Amino acid sequence: MTSSEVGSYEHVLSELCAELPRVGAALRQAHQTRTARAAALARNVRMAGLNEILLRLDKLADAFDGTPALSRLAFLIRRSAADFETATDAALAGYLSVAMDAMRDVMEIDALLRDFSLDSSRIDRWLTADPKVLMSEFAPVKVRSRLHAGHKHAPRDSAEARDYQGHSMGLHVDPRQNPFFRKGAKGGLGLLSDVAFGEMFEHAQRLDTAIRQLAAKVAPDSAAMELASETPKAAEKAWRATKNSERFLKALVEAASAEDRTDFSSDV
Repeated sequence: MTSSEVGSYEHVLSELCAELPRVGAALRQAHQTRTARAAALARNVRMAGLNEILLRLDKLADAFDGTPALSRLAFLIRRSAADFETATDAALAGYLSVAMDAMRDVMEIDALLRDFSLDSSRIDRWLTADPKVLMSEFAPVKVRSRLHAGHKHAPRDSAEARDYQGHSMGLHVDPRQNPFFRKGAKGGLGLLSDVAFGEMFEHAQRLDTAIRQLAAKVAPDSAAMELASETPKAAEKAWRATKNSERFLKALVEAASAEDRTDFSSDV
């Protein structure tokens, strides 16, 4: 065995499986699932789209750094990039609940940026807030209430609120078993594995809009605004691909539900 083989992750996993079989087996399953999916998607539009999203967020973070009105928020852009990195690895490994939780974080960043674009004085208020103020004024439900003030439906009934609630389901112990939020690395998910990628592209688009709105409000002539105005074409193409998968999966679920509801009494 060569020195590179001895130092490889596969070799480490083999040793772990021999010495610590339970933890070794869990790590091996995730590694095998991740490797197989990464190989299958290496030249897929999804990987190209995610690569563009990450590069774009890196550039936007740097642009925020160079814009006085935005520099103190650059860390939020880098945090969102870390969320997309986490979700990508988790989706490949079959940890759908981890991917969904990472996108929940992106939703909170998205909402905050839109809140700041409505009233830029809240940037200072948020950055200097103590824990009590953060909870009373900037908890996700408080931010959504401001964003949806004056809308026909109550903030809690908005599509955004329902989406956030859906992403929060996996955080709490619940007797209902939702396949998207089951813990652990899952193999053989088929179309379900594409749900996490679809969520990433959906929330990347929303985050893009929030960044553009904020830049337009506080730094309309900045490099950040110029960059935020560009259209991420690879990400949009990947979003369309996952939307097709989502429609197909929805049709399968609806067909299965209809079959379960079929009344066969007339045939008796």
